[in-house]
Amino acid sequence: MNKTSIFRKVLTGLSLLAFSTQLSFGQQSDVRGRLFETTTTMNSAALAIGSDATAGIGGISAANSKFNGTAVSTTTAINSAALAIGGNASARLGGIEMKAGSDVSGTLTATSAVANSAALAIGSGANANIGGISVAGSQFSGTATSTATVANSAALAIGGDASARIGGIVIKNGANVGGTLSDTTTVANSAAIAIGGGADASIGGILVSRSFHGTATSTTTASNTVALSIGGAGWLNWFVPAHVGGIIIK
Repeated sequence: MNKTSIFRKVLTGLSLLAFSTQLSFGQQSDVRGRLFETTTTMNSAALAIGSDATAGIGGISAANSKFNGTAVSTTTAINSAALAIGGNASARLGGIEMKAGSDVSGTLTATSAVANSAALAIGSGANANIGGISVAGSQFSGTATSTATVANSAALAIGGDASARIGGIVIKNGANVGGTLSDTTTVANSAAIAIGGGADASIGGILVSRSFHGTATSTTTASNTVALSIGGAGWLNWFVPAHVGGIIIK
């Protein structure tokens, strides 16, 4: 399956897209094989409002589903934004997300190049992500590789248990992961900001909560960049709730 979304704007201005351009599957889907997703956006936006609202530009998302095979996401976003408002709101520019009891095995590869763009999520459980790979409350076995190059961009999440991330690999909420994790994140003049009880913000690196067995490799290069978290540590507990790079295992 190959999904390509190309947005070009000849006239000066903003092209507002009130829908998601990411490849997603849920409702107990059972998918096997190869998924290839390529998205290039310029001067564009994705907007979603409501409970469990998800606004995505590029990327692959799986919820409460089974997947066995190879998933490859390649996203290039320039002068673009993803905005989600509502409980458990999720705004994403590229990357791969597995959540809500998904059972995934195989190879995940996410490559994201983002400039002059933003991901903004507002609401309880809000998540704003630029690139990276996230596995929450799910099982994964295999190889996950994330490469994110981000400049002049921001990920902002506001609400209880808010989470803002640029690049990196995150395993949380009882996820059970085994295999090989590799993250390379290069960031300049950018910020990840999370505000609210349980807020956490990260740029690059690998975060592991609960169960992981295998090999993890992280390389982060950052300049003129900040990760800021305001609020209790929430699921991170003893973690530092804001960090740039590194590998953190609980």
